[in-house]
Amino acid sequence: MADAPPAGPIATTLGIISKPLHVKLLQTWALTASAFQIGQFVTLSLMTIPSLLRTPNPKVLAQQWWTFFNRGKIIGPACVFPSSLIFGWLAWREPSMRTSSFRLYATASGLLAATIPYTELLMIPTITELHKRSSEDTQANIEVENAQTSAEYASQSTSEFLHNQSRKELSNPEQQSVHRLVDNWGIYNIGRGVMCSVASLCGLWATINEDLTFFE
Repeated sequence: MADAPPAGPIATTLGIISKPLHVKLLQTWALTASAFQIGQFVTLSLMTIPSLLRTPNPKVLAQQWWTFFNRGKIIGPACVFPSSLIFGWLAWREPSMRTSSFRLYATASGLLAATIPYTELLMIPTITELHKRSSEDTQANIEVENAQTSAEYASQSTSEFLHNQSRKELSNPEQQSVHRLVDNWGIYNIGRGVMCSVASLCGLWATINEDLTFFE
């Protein structure tokens, strides 16, 4: 049987020939999952939160926020934790701690893992308070409040209704507090998106070329 042709420079650089299949699969998973999490963090902060902040009712706003937060807290760890472990394993399998790939993979793993203390220190107080606000109302109170809002809307033009709702928001300390809490959560959430972005870029850089000398 004839010998296989030698790998070209591009194939060698990308590690297409030399890397075992399980390594390539793990690299693909870590990069895909971390990139997906970037999209989730950024989309929530830049698109979902601004839309939710237009909700005039503070308790409804808190309940809407709690709904998507409950879904995100399942998806997020499923992406971040395995990716951090995989990048850490890829750093561990490097022959030396002096290689650029080791430092890039270690940085990626550390940044993903750092989203946990970041969330605990900066976001848990806000999350706890919003959870409390979202569960304050009983269903009966919500129905009464919705009926009152519907009656006000029926008796006013759209512009008058929106104007009056804005005035209520400004004069209601509780409503201001809920809106501020949701807005603060969105700002803190951008920080997690930045951490995941840097981690994903470091992992991608190390994966494309494990012989970089940037850190040497």
